[in-house]
Amino acid sequence: WRASNGGGNTTLYLQIGRNATLTERSFVSFDISSIPSCKTIDEVTLRLYQEDIVGTPYASLGSLIVDHLDYGDSLGSEDLNASAISSNIGTLTSNASIEWKDLIVTSALKADISSGRSRSQYRLRFATEATGADAWARFESADNYTPATGNLPQLVVKYY
Repeated sequence: WRASNGGGNTTLYLQIGRNATLTERSFVSFDISSIPSCKTIDEVTLRLYQEDIVGTPYASLGSLIVDHLDYGDSLGSEDLNASAISSNIGTLTSNASIEWKDLIVTSALKADISSGRSRSQYRLRFATEATGADAWARFESADNYTPATGNLPQLVVKYY
């Protein structure tokens, strides 16, 4: 995740929300270079496991929305507000239940493939971003660091 104060973390978890001095967005990136070019893509689902909630992020910040973007091989503080390929491609979730959250991202992946990108990348942010009382949604990261559920981010591609 990256924060509005220039900070961030790449090993703990995906964290989206705010505190009294900053807001945060999270990013996920998937290598798509092994998808066979001769196949027809039927459906693509972004799956993330919400593993913790701090405060009341959905009540105070609204739905968790997803932007499709291309930030390249490395994530930097400049990517917090980078222009998206497509903004708000859908709502990942609007509830605090600890569970898998899914969003169909078929069009985004097809756009990545047709543009020759080797990665499909997404930014997670709340519909409303403002500082205030602690309000965070946390999702398991690919590093499986904490709480180590093993429920790693997934991009499920169905093709024939």
